[in-house]
Formats: sequence, structure tokens, C-alpha cells
Amino acid sequence: MRNRIVQSVFLAAALFLVSAIPAAAESDASVGLAFLSGQGGIGVNADYFMMNKDMGNDRTSGFGGDVSFNRKSYGGFGSDFTVTTLIAEGGYRYQGKAGDKGTWHVQGTAGIIRFSVGLDNLTQSICTLAGIDCNASSTGFVITPAGAYTYWFSDTKGVKGQVNIPIAVSGGYGSASRVDINIVFKMK
Repeated sequence: MRNRIVQSVFLAAALFLVSAIPAAAESDASVGLAFLSGQGGIGVNADYFMMNKDMGNDRTSGFGGDVSFNRKSYGGFGSDFTVTTLIAEGGYRYQGKAGDKGTWHVQGTAGIIRFSVGLDNLTQSICTLAGIDCNASSTGFVITPAGAYTYWFSDTKGVKGQVNIPIAVSGGYGSASRVDINIVFKMK
């Protein structure tokens, strides 16, 4: 239940931020679900990229940012624990047209990854009584190449499928894959 509340709050905040962004140049903003491989679980994702350079042949480039929050709970062996992953990055996107209703893009971003494991109340209470810190967390630097396809239902709204490969350079997380399914809003 708590996981759904956190995801709902994050999604509402992302929608609010997207609606408050000024439309100075053509830009894309999206919000949706993020599926992180391994112990990452399902979460939410939001991104915003301002495409401000015309590269010719219906191609543009620009800069922006991407944030995702994933959480997965496990139970067993008399204890429950939760794995939480937060990734916040900024970087460069290159995009082009793919037919009448589609666009593709590739991007490279870099930023931080925060990985933490939390225990249920009973197990945490036992750890506290024993004077042991049973929670684990790690913050590190991450580089993420990604590629996506967006299908546009109208001039300003579409749906995007994106594959990301977050590679933790530091922080002990390693690498994984994340698939995002987002609703995209084009702002001009």
C-alpha cells in the first residue's frame, strides 16, 4: 500500500512540474512507468528535454533531465525488506522523424543513483535492540545510454517506449536495464 502511495505522490509531482515548464522552444516532457531489472521492481519515471538545435533532415538535439524511482518488496525467512532505487540524471538527446506519426531518439545522461534496502518494523526493532544498523544504502555516479520510439496520437501527445542501460560507475549497484512506458507531451 505504501509503495502505491509513494508512486502516486511522485507521479502527481511530476505532472505538476511538467505543467509549470515554460514553452520557450520545442520540448518534450513525459511521465509514466519504469520497469527496472533485477531487484529494482516497478516505479515511476519523468523526463524533460528541450530540443533547441536543428540538425537538418528532420533531426534535432538538445539537453534535459530524467528521474526515476523504483521500489520492490520481498518477504520470506521471517522478515520483509524493501529495495528502493532513485536515479536522477541530465544529458543530451538526438532525435529524428520515423514515418508520419513517429519519432526516435537516442540519449546519453549522467547523474546520481541512490540504492537502499529497508527492513520491516519487527526486524528493524530487533536490530535496534541489538545496536546494529541493518539498513544498507549506497549513492553513486551513473551513466545511462538510452534509445526510444514515440508514437504521436496528435501534434502534442504521444506514447513512448524507451530502453535505458544505467551503468553505475561508483556506488556498488553495477548495471541493469530499465524500460519506460510514458505518456509524452510536446510543448512549443
